[in-house]
Amino acid sequence: MRTEQEMIDIVLKIAKEDERIRAVYWFGSRVNPEAIRDIHQDYDISFVVTETESYQADKKWINSFGDTTICIESERNALLFFGRKDMSVLSRRCVFNFLFYDNICMDLVIEVRDEAIKNFVKYQPAKILMDKENILSGLETSTVKNYDSMIPDEDTYKACCSNFWWFLLYPAKSIARDNIPFCMVSFNTFTRTLLNRMIEWYICIEKNYSVSIGKREKNYKKYMSKNFYDLYSKTYTEKNYWNVVFITCDLFSRLALVVGKYYNFSYNKQEEDSMIKYLKKIKNNCLK
Repeated sequence: MRTEQEMIDIVLKIAKEDERIRAVYWFGSRVNPEAIRDIHQDYDISFVVTETESYQADKKWINSFGDTTICIESERNALLFFGRKDMSVLSRRCVFNFLFYDNICMDLVIEVRDEAIKNFVKYQPAKILMDKENILSGLETSTVKNYDSMIPDEDTYKACCSNFWWFLLYPAKSIARDNIPFCMVSFNTFTRTLLNRMIEWYICIEKNYSVSIGKREKNYKKYMSKNFYDLYSKTYTEKNYWNVVFITCDLFSRLALVVGKYYNFSYNKQEEDSMIKYLKKIKNNCLK
């Protein structure tokens, strides 16, 4: 496996020799001081270019990175898969994803100047590797995150709680009907989304709004108490679907009480008690 410095040297060599590339910046976990370092981290690189069409039309330039075992155009594929008719966005920004022969992964964004200016600020922390025209160098950026945006008001908190208890109806009824696909879709679409929001409020409280939660729950293990994280893990690993439902209820209730107490929000325990009673009736086939 090539070292990090070797990969960056290759990126810079390609950018230096290609006149279409006017700047290069590096973003993602490898430049994020809060990220856990390991051998699985990919390289998130952006080439700021004069145009994107030639990179899509003739892909010989990819060989400069080394032998690839997989190469996909994820932005283009997403547009096709989700049925979007306007493919013109690819003239402003396209994304190539590489898996190299030595097991290194890279996400390479190729974007024109205006897109890059917008995204460079959004992707902070980011590191400028090359800037031939000072496109990015003068931009005002900050690595200070606005974690305060995660602070809930009482109405939002109550809505999260009420929706959580109500939407448990759908996976529960699906288990009773032996319709597991619908159960899992409804659970992960509604119930888990609401549970995750409560977890994120809890983490912000525990860490005094000083850490990044991370996308797709990747930092939950790092910042949740072991007891809470063990319960959360069981919502994925427990084989009995009814156990998953009641573990999720227990976890949400305990988290909601912590969050509610911290902000002095009132928690509607009657909603919880009523729904758990109803869920137990469904489980025991006592709806008569």
